[in-house]
Amino acid sequence: MKPPIEPVSFIHPSARPQYPTLPLRLLGLADVATNGECFWPGDRAGEAARALAAQGLFITGGEVYCRRAVGWAAYLGEWVTSALQIADAPWAECVARGLADALRAIERDPAAWGEAWESPQNLRFFFASAPETPG
Repeated sequence: MKPPIEPVSFIHPSARPQYPTLPLRLLGLADVATNGECFWPGDRAGEAARALAAQGLFITGGEVYCRRAVGWAAYLGEWVTSALQIADAPWAECVARGLADALRAIERDPAAWGEAWESPQNLRFFFASAPETPG
């Protein structure tokens, strides 16, 4: 009998460059596309968003999908953190605002994302993020 495969072993190698300092355990919870984009299940998306913010990444917005099968999902919606609200804000405030918007999207009633989802366990969250840039 083969030993069970740890979830971390399913991480696509290109996932590491996108979030090089996230713990492997957290990456192992995500569905990872071949381009390295991570899609976290609804019950773990908050943990992922907090980890990104803790590393100083500004979550500029994100997308919500209904997972149909490995590698296949239906787009349900998106959210964006308005640049106008943070244009002259210190970086830490931008990071906090992006995290707050992401958590609001995650905590939203799943039915609000539309009729395409079948159960909350099938929701997947993708976060667009940006590091602080000098200047």
